[in-house]
Amino acid sequence: QMGENNNIYDYPFIAYPASEVYYKHLKSKVDFTRLQSILTFSDSESVLMAVEQNLGIALTPRVKVMKELEQGTLVEFPVKYSGNMPISVLYDYEFNFTLPTKRFLELLKESQEKIKG
Repeated sequence: QMGENNNIYDYPFIAYPASEVYYKHLKSKVDFTRLQSILTFSDSESVLMAVEQNLGIALTPRVKVMKELEQGTLVEFPVKYSGNMPISVLYDYEFNFTLPTKRFLELLKESQEKIKG
């Protein structure tokens, strides 16, 4: 809308280590060899601080930046660069869950069934 360049390959890139799980799920959407990596941090807080200081862009789970996106302090690139990440839930089968927790687990299960078809 504002005439900004939406090509992530034209910006300096602030990365997590290559072993980052989130990146593995983005490989089908992003060619990491084309990114102009200038910095690598091992934690998301440092990555986000660097982005907020206009040092470059980062690929991070949306949940980590929801507040900043809502406030308008960060700008999100187009959806074509987004990816879905699987969620695994492990718990002790003897654990007594609260009702909200039980409902959350039910929603996760329903979502999984919808995805599998």
